[in-house]
Amino acid sequence: MCLDTDGGYFTFGGNNPAFHKGPTLSIPFTSEDHQYTVSLQAISIPSSPLITGFKDVILDSGTTVTLLPTDVFNTLMTHIAAFCKDHCHGYQRKYIPCFFISPDHLPDLIASLPPLSFQFSNGATFVWQPRHLFYYDPNDKSYCLVIRPYSGGRTILGAAFMRGHEFYFHRGNSTVFITEARCNRTEDTTLVQQFFHELIRPALKKEIRQNPNKETNDTGL
Repeated sequence: MCLDTDGGYFTFGGNNPAFHKGPTLSIPFTSEDHQYTVSLQAISIPSSPLITGFKDVILDSGTTVTLLPTDVFNTLMTHIAAFCKDHCHGYQRKYIPCFFISPDHLPDLIASLPPLSFQFSNGATFVWQPRHLFYYDPNDKSYCLVIRPYSGGRTILGAAFMRGHEFYFHRGNSTVFITEARCNRTEDTTLVQQFFHELIRPALKKEIRQNPNKETNDTGL
């Protein structure tokens, strides 16, 4: 699964190396009640203490934003406010941190925001880059962080957390593989063709060999 702000793709049975842009992280998970639970050890931003105390953490693409326990959320917002006091462009605190800027200044915002590092118990570190940290609020004409407090105590790493990365859930060995990727693959027709020739075409040819009497269209294979 690979999600982005303007597109994405789903793959069954494997991942898509042709779309990868960097190294792959592997994080073990447990799967109970149709949920993927991972062990998150800490969150950090530059020049701030580690934020710890995570107990119940799930990956859920069906949740749009990322939800943090209220105390963790408040601590993180305090750290971001301290960082943004001297660094961030157009920062203003509301219920959630928002940045009141024009779209022309969006690159300045991205350049000034700190990345968030998520450190998992197996030693893997996922860096949530600033360009994926916010959404545009047309009512206030502001860019707001995609993080919310959750009074239930659970941490839910939602779809916004996954943007710009391929999340490959391997249920056989209970591991999720995370790789920065070109999620909106239709923008690059060369990659689409490569995806077809590397993954789809061999599968179709195998199907034809195994079922020679099956009616098929002329695919040019």
